[in-house]
Amino acid sequence: MNRIWAACLISALLIFTRGASADVQADLAAASATLEAAMQNAGADLADGKIDQVNQRILATFPEKSRTTVQALLLGNVLFKHDPATAYALHKRAAAELPDEPMAQLEWAMEQHRAAEFAGAAETYAKFSKLQPDFGPAWGMAAECLIRTGKTREAAEAWQKSEQGHGSIEQFESWVCEVHTHAFPDRDRANFIAKVKAGDIDAAERLVALDCNLEIDWWNSGPDAAYLQKDLDILKAATIADQDRLRAITCAARCGLIEATDDGNAADVLRQASYLIDEKGTLPPSGKLLSPMLSAAIASRALTDQSAREKLGPSILAKARATRDAAMFNAAAHLYVGTDRLAAIDQEAWDATGDPRFAASLLVGLLPTGTLKADDPRLAKAAKQFPDNAEIARIRVALNGGDKADPALLIEAIKSEYTHFSAGGLLAARPNASMLRAYFAALGKALGVQTPVKS
Repeated sequence: MNRIWAACLISALLIFTRGASADVQADLAAASATLEAAMQNAGADLADGKIDQVNQRILATFPEKSRTTVQALLLGNVLFKHDPATAYALHKRAAAELPDEPMAQLEWAMEQHRAAEFAGAAETYAKFSKLQPDFGPAWGMAAECLIRTGKTREAAEAWQKSEQGHGSIEQFESWVCEVHTHAFPDRDRANFIAKVKAGDIDAAERLVALDCNLEIDWWNSGPDAAYLQKDLDILKAATIADQDRLRAITCAARCGLIEATDDGNAADVLRQASYLIDEKGTLPPSGKLLSPMLSAAIASRALTDQSAREKLGPSILAKARATRDAAMFNAAAHLYVGTDRLAAIDQEAWDATGDPRFAASLLVGLLPTGTLKADDPRLAKAAKQFPDNAEIARIRVALNGGDKADPALLIEAIKSEYTHFSAGGLLAARPNASMLRAYFAALGKALGVQTPVKS
């Protein structure tokens, strides 16, 4: 079972904690045991790109003609990351047939939320909260749906209830990530694999780049060993005309595999393929392949951050300029972190690629210097170009009164935080809901809705 399937199953099992009746809990326990057994061998098929076959096998565990409502609910929880359309239909059925079961209403609310059906989701969250009024995370989810439908005061009141209720902030953060993540890496892998087997070199590069940094959620990503090993087997068997580019793709895959398993010598891999640590400091054709190679070179101590900057920095930056490759610019920016050149590189990368991470990096770096003002044209441009970027919104609020900022600005910042949490500052360990909570506290105060923030 791969990491994504494991996350789905854990999500499915969490429904036991959401107030299910004894009969439903018993049915869920039995169905979960059956389904877990059916999923045990799914990992190998997923690694080979057989996602449709896996999904069909999972669904066949509980045939449609005899499928109970509880079984439909469980299947929806397992399939939402691999077959969202089917999961939506399964959860819709469960909510209709189990109107008094809190977890069925909650799962359907999250399906509607994920589909940006905010008005409907708000109503369904309200049904759940009528059954489980003290469960804070559900109120926090409803608050987004309310604020996105213009019900600002109701959103602030819902947030107040989320702060006063029980349930962990980590649970809430995970649910926000679930409804706002629309990437389907296993589906992408299946498409890439089919094209690689037909000799598509572009698909080969995208496949390896995906598996060198497989994103599970907003906090967990990195190389997937099982997938990369399968990638190498597929690349070896494929008939690909461009052998030089294939050499770079294979090298990146091997570097990612070493990082994932801590087994092997990345310096030897790079040396054999004549990349980065060879005499010329040869770069791969794209930034997507450079990233795992550079990471491996530094991890293996074939290069240090400083030696990589001195040896490769100028050539990486030159190639980024020539190709306008965002990943190549990102590698250059990474090498120059902590130097006085970073701001200029961020600005150049932003102008060349239109990628929000460079705009955010530039502005975040300027904020503590005191040189960035509320009316700075760069901030205005970034806000217009990237209205959903939480880091940029955070800077706008900070420069426009902080907790006394105009409510309209706080509302936009709240929406951006839900889209993807900001880091909440340079020292934050991970993106989290700390800024969202601060914005709601400020908005609640402006509206006369007191919103105490728990520690």
